[in-house]
Amino acid sequence: MNDQEWLPGAHSLAAVVAFARRLDPEALRRLESLGYVGSIPDADVNDQELLDPKDMMPVMHAIDRANGLATAGRYDEALAIIKDVVPLSPQDPKVLLTLAKVYLYLDRLEEAEHTFRTANALRPTARICIFLAQIMLADGRLTEAAQLLDQAETLEPLHGGIYLARGDLFALQGRPEEAIATYEHAEEVDPYRASREARSRIARLREILSIVQPP
Repeated sequence: MNDQEWLPGAHSLAAVVAFARRLDPEALRRLESLGYVGSIPDADVNDQELLDPKDMMPVMHAIDRANGLATAGRYDEALAIIKDVVPLSPQDPKVLLTLAKVYLYLDRLEEAEHTFRTANALRPTARICIFLAQIMLADGRLTEAAQLLDQAETLEPLHGGIYLARGDLFALQGRPEEAIATYEHAEEVDPYRASREARSRIARLREILSIVQPP
């Protein structure tokens, strides 16, 4: 039984839960364009065994090509390209992040989760934790989502995506007013990147509340 099934009174806010639980590929693409879900920073020199740069060129080209195709919505092509280079650099967090994102866009959530977890074990980042938390939210694993968002906040406390996802968590818990306050906090700490998504979520949630809790 997942966390959501234990929430008292949550049935009265079913529309709020549905609003927060759905993974929206279009919203993910918008966040990517704002820099929320881009590439992992370059590896330290000691992260890999000083690979010859010319040997890594096909890998970097494949990452760029796959990301471009994914942005264009050509997910199957992106998947084929990035999977081809995984054997060349199986411990590269950038390769794994790209692969995981494509799996996510294709709604292959189990494969996306496994790949994100592998990347996070190699090099934790706030954006990977947020991705994983979104998958947990969609699957009703709220405790795990909360833990991942706490990890993300430790890594990058001014990342607005943390508070967008945490607002979704509160909505799933039947705490819409706290969700709205958390979306507002996302806009406060990260106005350039978070404002559009925060305002959209606040407007949608307030509209839902006006229906399920009429004055």
